[in-house]
Amino acid sequence: MMRNNLPNSSDGAKNGAGILAFIVECFAITVILFLRRRFGQRYVGIQAVAGILLILFFCGLCPRYDARPMMLFLIAYIKAFFYARSGVLYRGWRGNTEHSRYNGWPWLMCIFRSFRETTVKQFIEPPLVLVTGCLFCKLSEPLGAYLIIAAICLFASTSISNAWNRHRLLELNDAVIEQRQLAERFREIQNGSL
Repeated sequence: MMRNNLPNSSDGAKNGAGILAFIVECFAITVILFLRRRFGQRYVGIQAVAGILLILFFCGLCPRYDARPMMLFLIAYIKAFFYARSGVLYRGWRGNTEHSRYNGWPWLMCIFRSFRETTVKQFIEPPLVLVTGCLFCKLSEPLGAYLIIAAICLFASTSISNAWNRHRLLELNDAVIEQRQLAERFREIQNGSL
């Protein structure tokens, strides 16, 4: 019997969605490192390094424009990257660790104290980056356009994360209900009523 070596269409869709999610996260992390602190050790990883390449690639897409503002942004990003990584290492050395995939505590929580962290991350940070990008368009169109794209990706990344967390919470809730039902059945068996 011959085996079908063609890729499954759902596998291709999953791979495509994974690649798209990675690119979105790479754009998002290039602004997240400026907006948050106290990251998990696995959060500031490969996508943060890929962010450096993404900024350089974006510079290459705009050869007619002055690259200095993008290069200054890249230097600031690399400094923020090393600051975030050193913070992770320092907290690990002291024994104070966050969840390993924690995407950071927003600096804006100091201003918006009555808001939930997820609200600040999803509905305050992206518009702030978007407005900043629009303002930078007057000084440097490539940097402004990059920040606008990063704002959209930041919103998408946060939305995806929130949807995934909601899915996991629903799964946990279902598991608790199932365990409660099984425990009731077990008690019935123990009491001989079954």
